[in-house]
Amino acid sequence: MRFPWHRPSSHATAAFLAWFACSALYLWTANGVAIRDDDRTNAWHHYEYLVDGFLQGHLHLSIEPSKELLALPDPTDPQQNRAYRLWDASLYQGKYYLYYGPSPALLLMLPWKAVTGHHLPQRLATGVFAATGLGALALLLAGLRRRFSPSASPVLLFWAIVLTGHLAWLPVILRRPAFWELPIVTAAALFWWSVYFLWRYHESGGLRGWAVAGGVALAFLLGARPTYLFTAGFVALLFTLPWVQGESLGDRLRRFLPAGVPLALGIGGLLAYNYARFGSPFEFGQSYQLWGIDERSVRHFSTAFIPFNAWCYLFSLPDVGPYFPFFHPAWTFDAPRDYIATEEVYGLLFSTPAQALGLAAAWEAWRSRADLGRRSLRIVIAASAVASLLTGAVLFCFAGACSRYVVELAAGGSVVAGAGMLALCSSRGSLISGVLRLLAIVAAAWSVTCVWLASYEFRGFARITQPVVYRTVARILNYPSYWAASRDNMAFGPVALEIRLAEKPTNDSAILLAAGSQSMMNRLIIDRVAPGQVKLRLTVNDLVIVETPTVACHGPAFHMVCEAPWLYPPAAHPFWDSFTDPSERQLRQTTFAIEVGGIRHARQTIWGFDATRLEPWVRTEAAQSHSCAWVERILGLEPPGRQ
Repeated sequence: MRFPWHRPSSHATAAFLAWFACSALYLWTANGVAIRDDDRTNAWHHYEYLVDGFLQGHLHLSIEPSKELLALPDPTDPQQNRAYRLWDASLYQGKYYLYYGPSPALLLMLPWKAVTGHHLPQRLATGVFAATGLGALALLLAGLRRRFSPSASPVLLFWAIVLTGHLAWLPVILRRPAFWELPIVTAAALFWWSVYFLWRYHESGGLRGWAVAGGVALAFLLGARPTYLFTAGFVALLFTLPWVQGESLGDRLRRFLPAGVPLALGIGGLLAYNYARFGSPFEFGQSYQLWGIDERSVRHFSTAFIPFNAWCYLFSLPDVGPYFPFFHPAWTFDAPRDYIATEEVYGLLFSTPAQALGLAAAWEAWRSRADLGRRSLRIVIAASAVASLLTGAVLFCFAGACSRYVVELAAGGSVVAGAGMLALCSSRGSLISGVLRLLAIVAAAWSVTCVWLASYEFRGFARITQPVVYRTVARILNYPSYWAASRDNMAFGPVALEIRLAEKPTNDSAILLAAGSQSMMNRLIIDRVAPGQVKLRLTVNDLVIVETPTVACHGPAFHMVCEAPWLYPPAAHPFWDSFTDPSERQLRQTTFAIEVGGIRHARQTIWGFDATRLEPWVRTEAAQSHSCAWVERILGLEPPGRQ
């Protein structure tokens, strides 16, 4: 007996290959943090603890707070609980909870544990949700291509899907698939599925099954990230279209019910979940969060944060350096009052200009507004574009900007951009159209490149999680900086400094040398502890690596020598090829030392961040005239002899 076999079309094959290639990269990237599996008190296993808690019949995490934590006078005080807390968990009535929603556990990790008896690691769950979300994007773009851009080639469809998966910022945040990233990726995946179901609903002429599926996706979406609240309501409302003149409100309500009822049940379930945990339906646990700031003093949302967040997410420019990965997160200054912090933020207009391809999709939807056959396209574009606006309105009011939030901000825009690429690059016609297609290709290539550079930069994780690949890529791409340094006869390594003290005695501190990027800083710091007395320290962020005792200064200036790994190029750089002795190379890459008054204080450690400049930043008198001290002269030295 012969079974019928339908050979997949070239477009279907292209869509599958794009999904498969990106999904494989997602999972490979996320799985890199397997080396952190033994770290049980950071952020790598929180959802696994939640799954165990559910299986044990309660809503708190299975890991118990330490007796030392509970015995503190104020366990929520970050200064007191620093040594005992489970990072970023919520402590309430002696139990740990998560302030993120339960959807990732309910949809995937709990069933997996129930069936297999083993945990699906949090990192792989994040990768799986990224891959399934991209599956929805691939199906949606393939359907839009077939229906509205039939002249688009398989190659164009392939790259449209690849581009969409990158514009959503997934390759970046999958570098750290911790419990912060898992619900955000889950929510983005569910949003993309809800838009796909919305499209199928309108393409099918209003089959209720698609509306129910969309409502279920939206319900679990809010169970992952309530920041999509307004987005979920808007998408659900689009299931009631078209609105016919003269029809009753009851007719529209009946069309709303298939999507609205699951959504309402999801909202009710989430509120009940919060009430069962914290005694309040609107308390998600953030009030009891344990981290470096006391949450009781934080104002989380304010419209005063909108201009600053808009600049961070949209208009900020990266700090550009000569070493791979070249683009570093933007330095942020003049944050509003009560603002918490920024983390690894790049302005989207610079890093992913292909988002502008969404304008082509919007134009296509507008110019065909009278064509009833293109109604489903217009609805998809509206759902996706408005979703980014509504989610962005929430994020812009938040007291912090994080790279992981870009996924939420760009989730809708990435769909519109993918549709715009199909519409623009499949058209044929005037010279202007050809120029626009060329610009679209350049913007797409730039966007994909920038996303991967940001991925390799993100908090330095790639150096640790995929070291072989990182070293190979970095070494090749660092050759231009090597040639530039060789051309200029640039010397690397220890430096001799003449430090000038301000005439007015003051007990103050100043950064004399610095290298790195924001939140990943190496510094030489001077502390004036008394008239004529100073201390010097080398730090990595707030971690003190080497510190001198109090040094007496006889006069307005003194000499010192500083040695640190960040005074050399990064380890993955051709500069190190000239060191044939591995022990000498390792010594230079791990030694921190301060020599003053003929006494050398040194330590070897792997702690430290790569240099981002050929030369470190130096505080001179011109840099800040009111500083307590500055560098009057700096001179490169050969490394001191070692026994």
